[in-house]
Order: sequence, then C-alpha cells, then structure tokens
Amino acid sequence: MSLFFNTAKSDRQLKKLPIDKILPNPMQPRKHFDEDAINSLADSIAKYGIIQPVSVRIHDGKYELVAGERRLRAAKIAGYTEIPCLIIRAGERRSAYLSITENLQRCDLDMFEEAEAIERLMVTGNCTQSALAESLSMSQSALANKLRLLRFDAEQRNIIRKYHLSERHARALLRVPPEKRIEAAEKIGFEAMSVTAAEEYIDKVVCTRLVENEFSKNSSNAETSTASGSKQKVRKDKACSVSQVEDADSSFEQKPIRTVLIGDLTLFYNSLERSLSMLRNAGFAAELEKTENNGEVRLSIILKSGTEKQQL
Repeated sequence: MSLFFNTAKSDRQLKKLPIDKILPNPMQPRKHFDEDAINSLADSIAKYGIIQPVSVRIHDGKYELVAGERRLRAAKIAGYTEIPCLIIRAGERRSAYLSITENLQRCDLDMFEEAEAIERLMVTGNCTQSALAESLSMSQSALANKLRLLRFDAEQRNIIRKYHLSERHARALLRVPPEKRIEAAEKIGFEAMSVTAAEEYIDKVVCTRLVENEFSKNSSNAETSTASGSKQKVRKDKACSVSQVEDADSSFEQKPIRTVLIGDLTLFYNSLERSLSMLRNAGFAAELEKTENNGEVRLSIILKSGTEKQQL
C-alpha cells in the first residue's frame, strides 16, 4: 500500500497554473459541496490568499486535479485566474488514492461519501478490509461499519442528510426494515432524537414488526387449518420469539432458529431480559415464566392478551 502514498521530493514541482487549464478529477469522492462553506473559504482567500496549494498531475498533456477542489472552486469565486499547484507524478490509481485519502484525513466527506470512497479504495487497490484499515489508521471493525452504510439507498441517504443525523443514528437505522427506514428516519430527525432515544424507538419498531409477522403467520395457519377441515384450534397469538428478536438486532434476512450451547448462562439471561424490555417498550404486557420438571428448567416469555396468557 505504501506505493500509493509515498511522494518523493523529486516527484513534486510547485508552479502557478491558470485555473481554467485544470481539469476536474474524475475520481473525486466528494459529490455534495456546501456552497456556504465554499463562499466562506472564498472570502478567506480574498483576504489572506491561498495558503495551501492544490495538487495536480499531468495526464495526456493536460493538468488534472488530484486534490483541492474546494480550494479551486473558492479561488474562482474570489476572482483568481491562477492558483499555486503542486505537480506530482501519479497514475490513475495513485491519483485516486491521494484524492480519497486527503478527503478522509481532512474529514471533508459526509458519512456516505466516506463509505463510497473506502469502497473505491478497496476496488482500486485490490486490497482487503484489514489491509486498507491499517493504511487508513483505523480498526477493521470501524471500516466495516462504515461500509455497512452503503446499504442505504439514495432516498434514504437524502433523508439522513436532510436532518443531519449522525453516523450512529444511521447505523441504528440499519436495523429497521428497508421499507420502513424513511418513515423512521423522518421521525427521528423531526423529533431531534438523541442516539439513545432513537435506539429505543427502533427497538419498538423492530419488535412490533416481528409481532405483526407472527400474528400474520398464525392467521394464515388458521385459515389453512380451516380449509383442510381440521378441528384443531389455532391461536392467533401476538407473539415474537426470543431468537427472532435477537436476530433482528443484526439483520432482517431470514435465518433459521439456532440452538447455542452456552457454558455461562448469564449471557442467555441477559438476552431474555433485553427481549422482555423490547416487548414492554413496544407496549406488550410481557413476563418471564420459569418452570422446573425432573431436573429440566424451562424458561418462557409470556404475553398477556386480554385475560388469556399467550406463550411464546
């Protein structure tokens, strides 16, 4: 990876170039430019000049911008016709790396541009998450969390940007079913929820959806049973299983229910308590029932529907 970031002094040349002779960088990771910020930068340039040169490379006999598009745009607004440039030797791949890493280091990108830039770095450099994370001085888990943000579609991203929700808000919203994310993001943004409040609200959305799915499934089973002439009574329980609730925290993909052997049952009890909390926050009267028989312990979450107990 060092191949892309080492820039020897012999590879650099400082020179003033006409602004209209500098072509834009096709690999520019930034897609959204804050016009107010650029105008503010233009005012600063008009007063104090350009402190840091932009970087360019020679490509097909022309100058192509590598990094510094905000400065270039601001210089134009400030009335400059020339701008100091650091001319570097860089191929297309290295130019992409330099442009993206400069933006990442300067925190000039929003969360989605940053995620797209990281993905582009991986593709351009044909490197693994762990190798790229090391090059960017971040943990692999932090890098993976940023890449997860690419699951949001364009409309969902615009809502998150509209309300200036944080990356932690966005990661919490990934737990919401895709078809409900816009509604959830709008509510979180409009009510200016903190991350903690947003996570509690999302717990309710997640659990309510699972309960609705279970209700729908049981209703379907009841109809099938009636159509086949079966006399078996089928309850339409408002139920959501512990394993479903726990799976919902990580993904909404269909998963088989797994049996896990745990040496220390503390983790399992904590999982049950979290499930109970989610159900209660969603408005359900839930309790944990423990029964022992012949050395076996059975733990059940009970939902109360009217006066009748419904067992999960």
